[in-house]
Amino acid sequence: MNIEWELSEDEIKCFSKEFKRLGDPLEYSVVFTSNATAAIKIVGECFDFGTVEKGSFYYCQENHTSVLGMRELVKTPYKFVLTQPELLENLNKTHSQERLAGHRLQRLDIAKLPKALIHIPERLRPKLKEICIYPVKSCGAFKIVDSWPLTSTGLLYDRGWMIVDAYGMALTQKHQSRLCLIRPIINRHKGTMELTFSGMKSVKISLEMASEETSVTNSSVCRSKVCDDLVSGYDCGDEVANWLCDCLETSGLRLIKQCAERRSLNGSAKEISLSNQAQFLLINRSSVMWLTKKINSEKESLDHTVDRFRANLVIETPTALEEMNFKSLTIGDTEFKVDGFVRAVK
Repeated sequence: MNIEWELSEDEIKCFSKEFKRLGDPLEYSVVFTSNATAAIKIVGECFDFGTVEKGSFYYCQENHTSVLGMRELVKTPYKFVLTQPELLENLNKTHSQERLAGHRLQRLDIAKLPKALIHIPERLRPKLKEICIYPVKSCGAFKIVDSWPLTSTGLLYDRGWMIVDAYGMALTQKHQSRLCLIRPIINRHKGTMELTFSGMKSVKISLEMASEETSVTNSSVCRSKVCDDLVSGYDCGDEVANWLCDCLETSGLRLIKQCAERRSLNGSAKEISLSNQAQFLLINRSSVMWLTKKINSEKESLDHTVDRFRANLVIETPTALEEMNFKSLTIGDTEFKVDGFVRAVK
């Protein structure tokens, strides 16, 4: 949009009215073109930055001369004009040229900008739908309804216990599908975890080993194997062991609480609990919906299908598979870095 003549106040009002009639501000971003001082002024005066996009217009003195024409506009008290020196200084460090004619601008790395400069409209932001933990490996989920502590190995109590057979091998749903019917209920205030199973009376265990029990429990430290890694743990006792045997109709089962860091076969330590790969697992509801449509699977609800992926963080994005491009994800003040992708469907 190039405007090289002076516009009267009435003409500007007319243009503003037409601009608002033709375009929804939700569909536009500000585009800078050469010799467009007047055009930028009109955009700045007409565009509804403050109430719709919740965004800001940034004025940089070192930028193109078209933007220098915004000096008078910057002096106005409009709320969408922002001239924070520290932010502008950061932008200037990113790329600085006295003249742009005959030069190519460097690509601006958005990830290096201060967070105050990055604005993503609310409708485009990923939404956190659920936080889940799986206290007992391969068993049902405990869904968080408020906040939950984080540790160096992930969410507190996530995959901190496992059920092992008489040979000390960890049970998984590949060999014992009824594990998913065992549902844990954690009460952090009482320090207990209650295990439930349809048709059975529930059983409770302590979340932490009492100091007076430690010496006794230490004598029955078990070593098990999870995904080819060696894991040490404390036996949680006969009561819960007998309960598990009755539920799964299998003898010799024990419940083990992880008590030490996990080590791979080469002896190196791993900063994860009993999960297969990373501290946190994420799934996108939009991608699951896309998948179910691809395979024509509508036999169960979307929520049930999402639960099958056993993720800690369930998000939803405007379009499917957006998570494939994630380098990191910020929830509140916590930044999560993407470690990789797990093939969950064969």
